[in-house]
Amino acid sequence: MPWELISLQFKRDERGFLVPLELGRNLPFELKAAFYIGGTKAQTVRGQHAHLKLKELIIALRGEVIVKLEDLWGTKEVPLTHPLEGLLVHPLTWLEIQILSEDCILLVLMDHPYDEKEVLRDYRTFKDLLKIDLKKWP
Repeated sequence: MPWELISLQFKRDERGFLVPLELGRNLPFELKAAFYIGGTKAQTVRGQHAHLKLKELIIALRGEVIVKLEDLWGTKEVPLTHPLEGLLVHPLTWLEIQILSEDCILLVLMDHPYDEKEVLRDYRTFKDLLKIDLKKWP
């Protein structure tokens, strides 16, 4: 399965919680780039693409989203509703992110710098790439 929901390790005291984002501790890859999304209206859809080589860790810092994923193994909808969980998405996974709340802020951490040339934005092209002979897969 080319995605997984990760419970983020954190420290808590009377002042709140702190989530360290370190390689090997909440961050399953070496961080090469990051961005965040905010200022969206409820029911806005983001994403609608797949990456050829990039892994992403998506964290809803505030608000709620549903991430729709599609890969060789099928489709799945994963809600992100808390800043102490992250969704790790591997390459060749089509994703659509439906923003459910107007106060939503999403943080996206990546294992490669952003490169528009490795982004699949056409759904049919993505589906064609999934039509492989799994017996020949390494």
